[in-house]
Amino acid sequence: MNLGRGFVRLGVLLTALWFVYWTAAYVIRVPRSESDPFPGPVPSLTTGLILAPLVLAGVVLALRWIADGFRLR
Repeated sequence: MNLGRGFVRLGVLLTALWFVYWTAAYVIRVPRSESDPFPGPVPSLTTGLILAPLVLAGVVLALRWIADGFRLR
């Protein structure tokens, strides 16, 4: 097993997930009040139907990429 490469890949993935999560939290946020000048976009069902398969495919590919990092070459 190549632990160094596997943990580096895991760290890269966790950092990317952290960045994506906080970016989405900033963009799709609940308005603080009625007078909020930027209420943010409201996700629709179509957006969810498009993004769900892409997110699922990304998770599967990311897990495979991490697993390949732990294998000996």
